[in-house]
Amino acid sequence: MIFRQWLDSDNEGERCGYLLADPVTRAAAVIDAHEAIAERCLDEIERLGLELHYAFETRLHIAHRSAAAWIRRETGALVVAHEATGIACADHHAEEGDGFHLGEETLTFLHLSGLCPGASALLWGDRLFTGDSLWPGGTGPMGPGGDLRTLRSNIEDRLFRFADETLVFPGACPDGRRVTTIGEERAGAGEADWPWKSRRGTDNQGLRPDIAAFNRECSQRPHAGPPA
Repeated sequence: MIFRQWLDSDNEGERCGYLLADPVTRAAAVIDAHEAIAERCLDEIERLGLELHYAFETRLHIAHRSAAAWIRRETGALVVAHEATGIACADHHAEEGDGFHLGEETLTFLHLSGLCPGASALLWGDRLFTGDSLWPGGTGPMGPGGDLRTLRSNIEDRLFRFADETLVFPGACPDGRRVTTIGEERAGAGEADWPWKSRRGTDNQGLRPDIAAFNRECSQRPHAGPPA
């Protein structure tokens, strides 16, 4: 198992992105690779001699620019997302329970409606990559079309069914917390002060229409930096 997690500490939201690979076949996938980490990701793929098969997007991101289109251009990887995200360059529209094989490794796609249409998570062994649906100590910012009641139901009825020891790797790392566990979040959700709401306040707070359009249209800019 090859695993890399990158945190963009300079970004207001402390976004996380991931690289996963099978050490035997060198088949690899990235999850939520945004522009600020894309060059590091591609450098690591080349350094390790990996062949990138998939670039997963767990939602239509509204707070950072995705590098999925750029990575596809550079590597030939397939962009994978749920159809409801509206991401134009998605080569494959994944559905609940779909499996994606990386040699001996398998990633299972989970559709988590609630945060926004098409929001998803990925299960890899004992690791859950939850995007913005579940962060350490709460949820991420709701997107257009999101419904907090549906998101809460999905977290309680689906994510919390996994074993306590299941590692949760979020799409953002509030306060620098790069990982949590299902047991910790399940226990915290039973407390009165666990935030059954966006950690950033009201729904759609911080929504950037220009970033949403950039990601939906799969625009390609080869260097990181704030939108003009």
